[in-house]
Amino acid sequence: MELFTKLFASWLIFIYHCFDRMVLSGYLMGLQRPGQVVYWLRTVKGIEAITKEVLSERTRRYVGWVESYARHRAIPLEWAEKGVNKEAYVRPYLRRMERAGGYGVYFIFQAHEQGWTYRPGHLPVRQPDGSDYPILHKHRSRYRFYYFYLRDQVLGPMVIRLGTFIPFEASYYLNGHSYVAQELARQGVAFRQDDNAFVGVEDVAKLQAVADALGGEVIEKRLEHWTFLLGPKFTVEDRRGAILERSYYLHQVEYSRNFVFQEPSHPGVVRAQLRVGTVGAGGRQGREHFWRPEAASAERQGTDDAGAHGRSARVPRLLEARMAEAICQVLDLLAPRADLEQPGGFWTAQGGRTSG
Repeated sequence: MELFTKLFASWLIFIYHCFDRMVLSGYLMGLQRPGQVVYWLRTVKGIEAITKEVLSERTRRYVGWVESYARHRAIPLEWAEKGVNKEAYVRPYLRRMERAGGYGVYFIFQAHEQGWTYRPGHLPVRQPDGSDYPILHKHRSRYRFYYFYLRDQVLGPMVIRLGTFIPFEASYYLNGHSYVAQELARQGVAFRQDDNAFVGVEDVAKLQAVADALGGEVIEKRLEHWTFLLGPKFTVEDRRGAILERSYYLHQVEYSRNFVFQEPSHPGVVRAQLRVGTVGAGGRQGREHFWRPEAASAERQGTDDAGAHGRSARVPRLLEARMAEAICQVLDLLAPRADLEQPGGFWTAQGGRTSG
């Protein structure tokens, strides 16, 4: 990146880096295996025979609660139609909430999608206590999921996806730029955005300081708030007896390094962004490992330290590998050699030269 900055220093207005798109999952650790579900329903809830009707009752309760929640708050609740861009469809509702200065859920989509759940086996099994009922099996099935579109006081616009069948899968989609915009507005720092990128800011140092402040504690606190509010309800006895607390896993994070240019003489180059995304599968169990404070500096450099199999990726290494390609994409061969001050052209990753 030092090379890129040196080449275009005269054109740059400012540079900042932050987390961009993030995808997380929240698992009820006490409901991840059939034996845990049996323990919860039999030992904690006192249900002897775990049948299909017993499992379906938990789904009916949650579906009824969501419908009542949407109805009493006048929140649109619709089935997602095939081919419809969900983000574009709900954007007018978000803009309306932003103009009113409100926070909370502004739209709910529902869709049938694949997810994990449990079902009783076909043949009943005699238990040691004399009871006779089917054994649970975990399998993937197609059932209803809710997409809660909401505006949070801290994280800004985000989406929560919740399953209606046990084990009540949860996914979270948020954006680091939204957090930064929310925090800058709270601090009274003027800024201007193009899409979600910042193209003007009153204080660049504050912009970077706010971006660096986004960490696991901030995110987890807001996820806990909305999951408790919008997710299936459990009693205190449920939570204590079956460990019905969510553990959060970071599945995808995009780290964005942004170069904001002044408008040059050539009308084709106004602003450019270089982004590198790192993707990991799963994460270490437990809240203390969700976003380790001692690893914060490494994570700000793009390290995905949540891989269940030890997989990691570092932004600087990826940038080095993709530098030539990124430069060509930014310039798109729009400016003449004289403007670039590089008469020899750029070396590509394959060793050849571009046309300049």
